[in-house]
Amino acid sequence: MLLNLGWAFFGTIGFAVYVLPSAIGVLRKKIDLPELGAVNLLLGWTLAGWVVALVWSLSNDPITPDQ
Repeated sequence: MLLNLGWAFFGTIGFAVYVLPSAIGVLRKKIDLPELGAVNLLLGWTLAGWVVALVWSLSNDPITPDQ
């Protein structure tokens, strides 16, 4: 029983870390959120893909003339 709770705890923490770039993108209202989410979902399992998604989620959106 305790072993199962440990797996559930670490699985939940692992999932939260895995989707962290997408969650940051949602909170920052990124204009390219679908692309960010796709990179996070498809390449986030690799360290390089996860770091790219994290940096992307923390970067500023370009300013457009209509803003």
